[in-house]
Amino acid sequence: MGRFWWDRYDTLLLAIATMYLIACPYNKVEESFNTQAAHDILFHTLDLVSYDHHEFPGVVPRTFIGPLVLALLSLPMRLLQAALALPKWVMLYTVRWYLGLLVLVGLGHLRASIKDKFGDRAARWMALLIALQFHFLFYCTRTLPNTFALVLVLHCYAYWMADRPYKALAILAVATMVFRSELFILCGILGLWMCFVERSAGFFKAIGTGILAALVAIAASVAIDSVFWGRPLWPEGVVLYFNTVLNKSHEWGVFPPLWYFTSAMPRALLASLPLALLGVILSPQRIKALRFASPLLLYVAAYSFLPHKELRFIIYAVPLLTLLAALAMESIMQYLRRQAFLRVVVVVALGAASVACLSLLAVAAFYNYPGGVALGRLQHQLGDACHVGEHPRLHMDIHATMTGVSRFLEEPRVGPVQWSYSKLENLTAPAQYRGFTHLLHDPEDPLADDFNVCAVVEGFAGMRPNPRSLVSECLPALRRARFHSLWEKCVLSVLGVRLEPSVLILARKS
Repeated sequence: MGRFWWDRYDTLLLAIATMYLIACPYNKVEESFNTQAAHDILFHTLDLVSYDHHEFPGVVPRTFIGPLVLALLSLPMRLLQAALALPKWVMLYTVRWYLGLLVLVGLGHLRASIKDKFGDRAARWMALLIALQFHFLFYCTRTLPNTFALVLVLHCYAYWMADRPYKALAILAVATMVFRSELFILCGILGLWMCFVERSAGFFKAIGTGILAALVAIAASVAIDSVFWGRPLWPEGVVLYFNTVLNKSHEWGVFPPLWYFTSAMPRALLASLPLALLGVILSPQRIKALRFASPLLLYVAAYSFLPHKELRFIIYAVPLLTLLAALAMESIMQYLRRQAFLRVVVVVALGAASVACLSLLAVAAFYNYPGGVALGRLQHQLGDACHVGEHPRLHMDIHATMTGVSRFLEEPRVGPVQWSYSKLENLTAPAQYRGFTHLLHDPEDPLADDFNVCAVVEGFAGMRPNPRSLVSECLPALRRARFHSLWEKCVLSVLGVRLEPSVLILARKS
């Protein structure tokens, strides 16, 4: 039976996830509800009227169960933050770090089952290959509903691999009913696979287990979420109705049917994708591994029929597909056991190729949160450049709030100055902005001449790598030994990163 464990490989994964968290601490719109909910539970506690979701409920309601768990875990740090008068953003890092820890504990549980089923080398290679990917460790600290679901899905896989199918199905049913209703597809595929392909579970007992777990999960969600939302509510039921009966998910963009296989999975797996294909050919344990990977491929194929697609929807497939890649690396290393030099060459080539891809994805992510960067720069860097002689009253438009702004960044006092914040929507006339001293504003929306531009924050607009810049741009910057110039001229030029004005920081004219 798989057991919980934690070793140096888990510590490595947590360190990388923490590095991504520090580099990209802000949140996008998909993470907004869970981020704001965790903030409100920590800072408003029982004052439910002050919670952000009453004023900005979002397109569909979401559950408070995930944010509540993170807030409880973060409570000791919240008490320390209050006692030492630390800035509120410390709690943003804390909340997200605990979410990453929960994901990696689930991955550790899965790796323990893999160790029992496939051996210690496979479990180690799996950890190292995930370290050389980007999206799994980047997403594991992001407060997406998919990330909360991923915590439970990883435990589901661990129990499934440990030959405890009913416990696995029960956990998956809870994840479906509480966090991501579309996991019903994975529930169905995995349940049928266990019953009719593996024959590890009885059909009627599996159905009964799933229904019982689902009913308990729905009851818990209704009991908790009805308190926070102020009305009887099962949030994932509303999401399921929105996406199926109303069929409105396509309004958020559509992609071709094969997009998951041609774009999302190659980006998520990177070097693990060709290795996974090699694992099917080379590994003596390929049949046993395909037993666990095949249902996930069926899930991705089934999910491809839905028009709205995002990489985070199929993040659940990454661990077990990486298992195939780990088995391939184990076979390659075994084949080259007497060729130490070739083993080093293989590992160095794999690492170099992965790091090159990681650099592209990490730089793109770094510049993808201009709203959060703009708020921090206004509060702590611009100083007198944006001072208007009175207490700042800041309005943040929709574009800023969708690209990094959260309540964790809204400091009531910055130094001796008292700040107030507004996220009012549908402000169209220039006269409506006259009650504010500062704005975070979309450059494409025109304003009257009542405000001066203090700074322009750029955001990611595309990438086209240009190796020739290594000579023309990097070497002169290196000779001058200026870090900012080296970053701007060398890294951004070689990677071909295109930036464009994304958020204007404006101050009212005196």
